[in-house]
Amino acid sequence: MDIKLVKELMNEFKDSDLTKVKLKNDEFEIEIERTAQVVPMATPSVAPTTQQVATTQINIETPAEVKSEDGYEVKAPMVGTFYSSSAPDKPEFVTVGSKVKKGDTICIIEAMKLMNEVEADRDGEIVEILVENEEMVEFDQPLFIIR
Repeated sequence: MDIKLVKELMNEFKDSDLTKVKLKNDEFEIEIERTAQVVPMATPSVAPTTQQVATTQINIETPAEVKSEDGYEVKAPMVGTFYSSSAPDKPEFVTVGSKVKKGDTICIIEAMKLMNEVEADRDGEIVEILVENEEMVEFDQPLFIIR
């Protein structure tokens, strides 16, 4: 193992939002973990190769909602691709005018090849959808307005 690579990995880990990185091959295994508040976005800064594997575990909490003049903004809990349905040939989870209950799935955000369901955390009616299907969304970007 190249010690420069290990030092670079440690520096990148220190400056990132990652909480755990584990590398393993036939000759060695290294695991770096920190206890900190888990943030909804994490990106490995060292690209995996056939001899290295980087893993990240992300805890996703209920999407943030902020009161606006028209209702509550449901914000993206992570960076990823917004999907309005579970598959291209399936109906959308919600449309403008849809009534939702707390816990209903209202969209999916794909992040790092994982499909993450975003649920409503209150009862209400979808009054506006602020993003298009398959659009890239940023952390904390408003997705819906629920009244």
